[in-house]
Amino acid sequence: MAKDDLLEWQISYKGFVELAQLLQLGYEHKLIKRQELEDLGKELRSQRNFFSNRYKIQRIATNQVFEGFKLIYRRHPVLHRDLKHNISIEVEFKSQQKGVRAQPMVYLFIPIQELIEGKDLLGRTARTNEVGRWRPSSEILFEVVRAFALASPQHRDDMLEIIETILR
Repeated sequence: MAKDDLLEWQISYKGFVELAQLLQLGYEHKLIKRQELEDLGKELRSQRNFFSNRYKIQRIATNQVFEGFKLIYRRHPVLHRDLKHNISIEVEFKSQQKGVRAQPMVYLFIPIQELIEGKDLLGRTARTNEVGRWRPSSEILFEVVRAFALASPQHRDDMLEIIETILR
């Protein structure tokens, strides 16, 4: 397996999709205990340092010109954490597609070998609408929640709302 044979998942969490649904399913099937979610909520409420408040995208101008265009580099800060089974998580500060602001995005990188379905992706790029299936542990899900909570105050508040909704 090549180092780059990974599934890159840009995790959605707005509304009750993807991450929230996985947490809900884990809770309903008793893979995640009530106390674990309550403890995670307490941990998130104490979060005071945020990636978005500390780091920004940097524009670095050069004196180089290419075909009449001035060359400028953008440096995007990225937080990276290695997890079990060669899975990693990244929080990257990126410009929004729609709008002028920048925001942190959370990605999970899953080795193709860890997939339940979709191992035929090994060594090639996925086609549009191609599916890979994977079963995350509660530990991985909690690390994703922590990454979101670290990203910005708004992300943290959204994670707390998801946890509170599940516990109701």
